[in-house]
Amino acid sequence: MRELRIDVAAVPEAVPAVRRVIRRELGPGGSDVELCVGELLSNAVRHVGGGVPLSVRIAATASGGCRIAVTDPARRALPVLRYVAGDAESGRGLALVNAVAVRWGVWQHADGKTVWCETAATVRQAPVTPGRQAPVRGAPRPGAAHSAAGAVRAGGGDGAW
Repeated sequence: MRELRIDVAAVPEAVPAVRRVIRRELGPGGSDVELCVGELLSNAVRHVGGGVPLSVRIAATASGGCRIAVTDPARRALPVLRYVAGDAESGRGLALVNAVAVRWGVWQHADGKTVWCETAATVRQAPVTPGRQAPVRGAPRPGAAHSAAGAVRAGGGDGAW
């Protein structure tokens, strides 16, 4: 699988839209990837918000699994794995990622942070072409009006993440 990159604005509509793209691109074997992307992206939308630009990247690992990374500009809004009471309405996202992923972490850099995880799940070859753009229904592009459609940019990355 080549790298899949999806750029969206940090708005709630981005989460289901990106999950649909993941489902379409990775097929039925990508359910763990879809779950992790949804949870990491939901955290970024909730804690960064305001329509700021987010980047989601998915690529194969050397062991045959997938590495998922969500990058945002908020260096100080770090994720914390914590205990959540049974009747709490939120706060379980990172616990789900922790349960499904082989490992996860946070990389702080000059432009913000990247929260990443690796899954053991292998997925079929994603049918992506470098530079191709496809619609992400319901997910605004970074810097665009919230009613605009988003875009998927799939293809070769620099491997720096």
